[in-house]
Formats: sequence, C-alpha cells, structure tokens
Amino acid sequence: MSCDFMVYEIISAIFHIYQRNSIYISDFPNISTATRNISAIFKIYRLTDKTRQSTQKKKAARWQPPLFLEE
Repeated sequence: MSCDFMVYEIISAIFHIYQRNSIYISDFPNISTATRNISAIFKIYRLTDKTRQSTQKKKAARWQPPLFLEE
C-alpha cells in the first residue's frame, strides 16, 4: 500500500469522524485541534515524500550502464 493512499485514507477518516460529531463539536478549541492535526498529517507526508524523492535520486545516481552499453 502506497504512502499516498494511506495519507488520503487517514485524512478521509478524520473528516468522516468530524462530520459525524459536528453536532457535538461547536467550540473553537476543538476545531482548532482538528485543523492542527490535519496540518501535522500534511507536514509528515511532505517530509516522507522528500525522503522518498531523495532516495530515488540517489538510486538513479548510483546506477551505471553495463560496460557493453558504453561507447
């Protein structure tokens, strides 16, 4: 399962929980907390995405064609 899919599942679950409980969540601190949690999820996703991209670049940089393909 890719990280992208997991992040979207988590965010979707947070929104579903919020929608179900929106009747009970009417004060600002709870909304603020939900917003902070969602922001934290996006920050984590961006950090893991940067790590994944740099790992792919390193793998690409290490790859060298076989000698018989070089001119």
